[in-house]
Amino acid sequence: MAKLIYMSLTLCLLSCESKNGGSVKETKTEKKFNEASAANKDTVINGIAKEDRIADLPKAKNNKYYVNILKKHLEKISANNVEIKNIYTDKEGDLRTDDIDGNFLSVYGLSEAEIFNGDVNEDGKSETIIVIANSGGGGGGNVEMLENYLIVNDTVVSRIDDELNNAPKNKFGYNIYLREIRDGYVLIDFVLKNENDVVYSRGKEEKLKCRLINNKLMVEN
Repeated sequence: MAKLIYMSLTLCLLSCESKNGGSVKETKTEKKFNEASAANKDTVINGIAKEDRIADLPKAKNNKYYVNILKKHLEKISANNVEIKNIYTDKEGDLRTDDIDGNFLSVYGLSEAEIFNGDVNEDGKSETIIVIANSGGGGGGNVEMLENYLIVNDTVVSRIDDELNNAPKNKFGYNIYLREIRDGYVLIDFVLKNENDVVYSRGKEEKLKCRLINNKLMVEN
């Protein structure tokens, strides 16, 4: 009799928990659905809007894949630089270039690269922009600069810092800071340098939006 009462009470408690949102263990199907729902919530994560993440799910590639593409590109252009003697990956996973005397010229911060994905030329495919820090700036000095590389169809096609079309210009250059990719546009903070700026500008910041035209980013007015 006592055993029957215990079983009845247990069933009643389980039933109440289920009705009131209690801690009933979710099934494998429910867990999968909940994880997918959380991944597709209305937010922007790492510069990727919800609609872009959903569109790219079947063909998504991980960040390491794109970093490796950039690494090979940097190795190739470094091999053509007569001032560079050694090109190698250090223990942090960053790409380092040294001169003939073993002094470093650049350390490309691949281990802390920022990755932005999204369709910015209306071809139904996702393009990628990688932002990395270059410590040394190619000359080994006490300087660190951000570099922005555009990848289209698994190929580095542009370094945006030098090839931003239709942007405001002067003879001193500019700095850009990537904010996000949203609604088919690359959104950046843009600052023109002045004659006293060496690496970073202290000028007025403009917010610009860009589209991909012929494998180069173009500022839209």
